[in-house]
Amino acid sequence: MDSHECADNAWQNERVAFTGRLCNLTREQAHQIVLSSGGCVVSRIDKSTTVLVVGSGNLPLNRQGRPTRQLQQARMLRNCQTDIRVIDERQFLEQSRIVDLQSGHQRFTLADVEQMAGDVHEHAQRLLRAGLLEPTEIRQGVPLFSFSDIRLLIDLGRLCQQGVRTTTLRRGLQYLKTLLPSSAAGRTSLAALEAWGQRLVLRGPDGRLQDDTGQLHFDFDEHAETPSTTVQLPRDLYAEALACEANHDLPGAVRAYQELLIQNGPDADTCFQLANAHFAANELAAAATRFRQAVELEPDYTEAWNNLGNVLALLGEHAAAVDAYQQALLVDPHWTDARFGLADVLDECGRSQEANTHWRRLLADDPEPDYAAYAQQRLARG
Repeated sequence: MDSHECADNAWQNERVAFTGRLCNLTREQAHQIVLSSGGCVVSRIDKSTTVLVVGSGNLPLNRQGRPTRQLQQARMLRNCQTDIRVIDERQFLEQSRIVDLQSGHQRFTLADVEQMAGDVHEHAQRLLRAGLLEPTEIRQGVPLFSFSDIRLLIDLGRLCQQGVRTTTLRRGLQYLKTLLPSSAAGRTSLAALEAWGQRLVLRGPDGRLQDDTGQLHFDFDEHAETPSTTVQLPRDLYAEALACEANHDLPGAVRAYQELLIQNGPDADTCFQLANAHFAANELAAAATRFRQAVELEPDYTEAWNNLGNVLALLGEHAAAVDAYQQALLVDPHWTDARFGLADVLDECGRSQEANTHWRRLLADDPEPDYAAYAQQRLARG
């Protein structure tokens, strides 16, 4: 069997979707593996999808540090007791019995991390020193890391550099640990990330707040005598909410998220998670209310605007859905999820000319292959 040959019937009768960048194969090669073994490749996740493969070439968190749309859809489907499995690229290769692929065996030193991480190497190195990831192996006393480990560190470093809050990253990684426990993200130490985050802002000798690079920060409590720390959501309640979702106990998840809001007051991320739980339970009106609350608290919360558009479209409130998607695109004009949703709902409203404008813009933004294929199909209809 050569490096891209697949075991017979490995994916027979499976409907397989892919998301993210693959390390060891091109998308076309991965598709051919599925097709040649009796499976079907699907471009969009729905209730008929049985497997979602997450590529190891990038961390499946978006620019805001939150799980990608595909992963959110997969978890919602699992909450609805569908049979979808979420696996990483390594598991896909193993189940396909692919051999002689090199990137999975390559190991990198701390010096390699600095070279590969480029302008975010300081963040990546600090995450490593904080103990976020244990080495894949130690050879002659030298800690070594896999390519997927390095990719994760680089992507997290970039998100940190862009100002994503540590609490948001912790929640995103907790989400990935639930769906992909054997991946690099699944092996991260959330306690190390939290401790590292709490050291980001400290009170200096002169009483002013500064981070570990010396950058000064505004102090909104002039009379504080203790170091300022980021308010953390109670770990037990957040873990309970995730466990309830994993066990398809959506009422339990809703109760846990509601308790978080009671204990900590309004919080955009918690409202967003609560809205997703309502959505998975098919409580669309309640979901819309919480997504609206999230964007009221954080007007630049692109993903909440996008999900609000999704819910409003399902409720048949097409004009309001268009407004929500447009708000998302005002924040980030290259947000492909929102562009996709906007074009789709415009098509449903019979506004095909406007929809086609957005399908073309979507293609110009170089989306993932599954988005591109769907956009091309819609444009072909005229």
